[in-house]
Amino acid sequence: MAIGSTPLFDEYERKLREIGRKLNPVLRDEDIPRLRRQLEVVCVVGAPTFNPSTVPTLTQDRKDDAILYTALIGDADLLISDDKHWIPDRHEHVWEQDDRVVVAITFDTLVNERLDAANLSEIDGSWLAVAYG
Repeated sequence: MAIGSTPLFDEYERKLREIGRKLNPVLRDEDIPRLRRQLEVVCVVGAPTFNPSTVPTLTQDRKDDAILYTALIGDADLLISDDKHWIPDRHEHVWEQDDRVVVAITFDTLVNERLDAANLSEIDGSWLAVAYG
């Protein structure tokens, strides 16, 4: 299950505008709101509402703290990212705050070590159509 928050969605949209064309040269500005909406739809659970300015300092990059905090207060099991502030060893890092724990892993670690037992052919992606509606 994916957990989302406004700070997460805002950062995703900012990154799309900042480096999106480097990743996909045909990305257009008008595509970005649709991509944000797709992420919002995939995140079926919202973290409890919080004020990003009151988030404790958790990482070396204050911009990352609200997203990490989203994972912690949303009781996420995993935070999947390639961000070096969340995963300094580029493999896996355990974050703890107020008796909450989340494990940050890279996408490569997710695919190669955590999805072994998953049968991806059993996943019904038809619900993603909501993002296009």
